[in-house]
Amino acid sequence: MSGFKASEKAVQTVLRSYRRQVDLLPTDYLRQFFRIKYGDDLSAINRLTPKDSIWMNKIRRMHQAVRKLEAANSGRAKAMDYILEFAYGRRGKLRWELSEPFLSSLSTPPIPERIIPAVEKSRPPVYSPELTALLTSSPSRMRRAKPLSPNHVNTPPNLPARANPDSEDARLYGPFSKRREVNIRWRHFASNHKKILPPLEIIYQETSESGEISRSTSKNVLLAAGIRSPGMQGTSIFRDVELIAQAHPIPLTRRERKSHPQPDRQVSDHPTVLNSHLPRKFLRRAYRRLLSGLPIMTYFSKQSAGNGDGDPGRFTVTLHENALSTTNSINMLEADRRDTAWLVDTGKK
Repeated sequence: MSGFKASEKAVQTVLRSYRRQVDLLPTDYLRQFFRIKYGDDLSAINRLTPKDSIWMNKIRRMHQAVRKLEAANSGRAKAMDYILEFAYGRRGKLRWELSEPFLSSLSTPPIPERIIPAVEKSRPPVYSPELTALLTSSPSRMRRAKPLSPNHVNTPPNLPARANPDSEDARLYGPFSKRREVNIRWRHFASNHKKILPPLEIIYQETSESGEISRSTSKNVLLAAGIRSPGMQGTSIFRDVELIAQAHPIPLTRRERKSHPQPDRQVSDHPTVLNSHLPRKFLRRAYRRLLSGLPIMTYFSKQSAGNGDGDPGRFTVTLHENALSTTNSINMLEADRRDTAWLVDTGKK
C-alpha cells in the first residue's frame, strides 16, 4: 500500500489489527478460516527478513487484508462479498484446491493414445464426468464464462477439421500438425477448467424400487460409486450457509418460547451468527449472494436416472433456491390496449 511504512511498530500494529478483525467476523467458520490464514501468513513472514525483496510485499498484502476485514465488519457489502468468496473457495488458493480433485477421475478409463507416437506427453487430456458436468453447466461457470457445448468438451472449437485424417480438408490440404493439435487440446483444457466454480460437496441420490428417494453426502458412499469428492465433502459448511441465507427466520423452539414470552419476538438467531454485531438482514443477503456462486452438484444413480443396467448415472448442476443474483432483474410491464392503440392507427394509414 502506498504510504505504508513497514517499521517494526507498524508491523506489530498490523498483526494486532488482523487478529482483532478476525475475532469480529460473524461465523465460527470465517473466524477459524482466517485464523489459519493468519498463521500461514505469519509463518511466511517469519521465514524471511526485512532484507528479502518479497518481505515488504507480504506485509503490504497483510495490511490490505486488514482493510478488507475492517470494511466487511463495518457492514460494507462488497467487502463482505470478497471475504465470503475468499473463505468459501470462490477465489484464491482454495478455489484451486477444491477444483483439483475433478481434474482426474477415480474410475480407470482407458488411457488415451498418443497423438505423436514417439512422445509420451502428447496424450490428450482426460475430462472426468464431474469436470464435464461443471464445464457444460451455467451455474458452475465463472462470471462472463459461457458453458461449453457437450461437443466442444473433448474437441476444441478452434481445432481445424484437418486434425481428422479422414476428413475432406485433410485430403485437400494435407494433414494437420500433430504438435499443434496437442497444444490446442491442452490449452483448451487449461483455459476452461480454470473458469469453473467447484461445489463444496456432491449429493448422491438414489431411488429404490419402491420409489423411496435417499440422498447422501458421505465420502464413503461417493467413493463406492467411483465419484471424486471435494475437500469439504461430509462437513456441515454448506448447510450452515443454507441456514444463514434462508428466506424465513428460524422459529423459536419450545424452550425458547417459554424463556422469551414476548409476543413480538418470533425468531431466534442461528448459532453460527449468534455473536455477530452485524444485522441479520445484511448477513442473510450476503450469504444469498454467496449461494449464487456455490453450485450444487447432484449425482443421480442409474436407478434414479432411469437408465438400464450397466449404464452410469448422471450429474446435474443447479443453484440453491435462495441464491440471489448479483444483477438486478427488471420487471417488464405488459402493454395494455391503450399502449398498442397507436400501432393500430399506424397500420390503417
